Amino acid sequence: MPTSLSLPDAQVSANYSASSNSRVVVLTFKSSPRLTGAFRCGKFEGVSNGILYDRNFDLHYRLTVEAGPWPALAIGLRDMVGKGVNSAEYIVANKALGSGVSTTVGLGWGRMGSCDGVANPFGWDTRELDVGLGGRADAGAWFHGPMAPFGGLAWQANTKTRLTIEYSSDARQQEVDSGKLDYRTPTNLGVS
Repeated sequence: MPTSLSLPDAQVSANYSASSNSRVVVLTFKSSPRLTGAFRCGKFEGVSNGILYDRNFDLHYRLTVEAGPWPALAIGLRDMVGKGVNSAEYIVANKALGSGVSTTVGLGWGRMGSCDGVANPFGWDTRELDVGLGGRADAGAWFHGPMAPFGGLAWQANTKTRLTIEYSSDARQQEVDSGKLDYRTPTNLGVS
């Protein structure tokens, strides 16, 4: 789930994840005080009736920092030049509530607007999933289709333990349709 928080200056991180239908490597980097990018390479089974190898790129721009009663705000694009498997856009806000508790609230489109979505307020109600060749930005699809809310709470219990609960707006429909995932709930629980 995205947040409006930024990585520390000049930070680069790498992540590997695996599930029943995918293997993904992500390289995330902060290129300026407000701009973060991510390059993702992955293998996805059950997409387009077979195996799909995809490279895609994400951008995350922090619009404001948290100040007084106002939350931090950010906007992001996922899979903006890939094959469209993870294509999504979002607007997100974060606010510290005190006693180590913080909240995240946002709206997602594309893949992030697929769980309990509502009509697009701009009237851009259609969005086709076009798993193409990739390599070009499809700006005409950004922020189109249904949108859905997402959010979460985090509690920093001590210096080493963080507990989270999230409500995801991603229905994981491609994974369910491929038979690779038994999706039961949009709620995620986590311990770090």
